[in-house]
Amino acid sequence: MTTTMTCRRCGRSYKPWKMGADDKPCLCCAGCAIRNLHDALGLPTPPELVDRHTVRPTLSQWEYDRELRKPIEDDEP
Repeated sequence: MTTTMTCRRCGRSYKPWKMGADDKPCLCCAGCAIRNLHDALGLPTPPELVDRHTVRPTLSQWEYDRELRKPIEDDEP
C-alpha cells in the first residue's frame, strides 16, 4: 500500500520521502523542497521554480543570471 501526503506549499499529492537523521517524512514534495531551500538561503529563484510563495523571484533567465553574478556583500563595516 502506497501512502501519499499533500504538499504544504503547492497542495499536490506526493509520495513522502525521509529527510534528515531523524527519518521524519518531508512535508513538501521534492520540487517545493528545492523552492524552500532557495528561499531559506536567500538565493534568487530560477524562473521555472517561481510560485506564489517565492521570496526572491526572478521573472526571466536573464534576470536570474544577473542576480547570480552580483558580488557578495559583506555585513562588516
